[in-house]
Amino acid sequence: MEDAFRSGFSSAFFQVLFEKIGKFAAKEINGVGLQVLRDGPLLKFWSLRVLDLRKAGLQKISVPVDHLKHLRYINLSENKIQRLPEGICKLLALQTLKLINCDELRELPSGLKNLINLRHLDLNTWGKLEVMPSKLGRLTNLLTLYVFKIGKDEGCGIQELGNMRFLTGSLCIMNLSFVANATQAKEANLKEKPCLDKLELESRDDITNSSDQEEVLAGLEPDMNLKELVITNYSGNRFPGWLSLLQLKLTNIQLQGCSSCSILPALGQLPLLKTLYIEGMSSLVQVN
Repeated sequence: MEDAFRSGFSSAFFQVLFEKIGKFAAKEINGVGLQVLRDGPLLKFWSLRVLDLRKAGLQKISVPVDHLKHLRYINLSENKIQRLPEGICKLLALQTLKLINCDELRELPSGLKNLINLRHLDLNTWGKLEVMPSKLGRLTNLLTLYVFKIGKDEGCGIQELGNMRFLTGSLCIMNLSFVANATQAKEANLKEKPCLDKLELESRDDITNSSDQEEVLAGLEPDMNLKELVITNYSGNRFPGWLSLLQLKLTNIQLQGCSSCSILPALGQLPLLKTLYIEGMSSLVQVN
């Protein structure tokens, strides 16, 4: 397998095999060290459904992929790529794009909003990616979106989350300091995302406008079915009333770096709460 891969898939056997099964997999050749994916027999695999290149040592993708119209699944996780080719945004049948542990990734293609059939966009919260591409709110069929990094530019705001009503599992919203007011926060429609189990709300630690932050957090009330909540670097003086609503089904709450907050709400009355973790709340003087 490795010899065929190194020689650019010159073996007719492998070409026929991949065309028949519709799959090009590199997960078993971690040591090859591709670095750059170039033109080659990949261009002939018109019927590909799955392109799995995780841990392939990729640093750059220079081969055009927009001809692979049948692709449903792309996994580029654990590579050192900095950018994705815009051609990916022409794969309108794509349902899954996995970019886990791509720590060097700096930006996503601007045309990502065109992948209207995308169900899963898997990203990490860490790494060098600073902001999501604009108009991502068009991806109304998304089920998985682990992280959404808010930007200052038009089309990069928290409002883009508004129509993503089918999100499931975990969601981390970062750069909340770029949300101007409660109106914008409410447009994220977190109350209408009943399938979310975990919500992380993270502000920048260099922004300290407490009054605005209090309004914003108040507007980010989640669905009552939420199980886990993490709030990081919140600069408000107090938490919103929804955090102690008896209807909340929270079992785990983490409050980290909320150094300006002096009053903790009555979290003890939450009927299902099992774990409360508090760190970096140096101004705390009252626990209700």
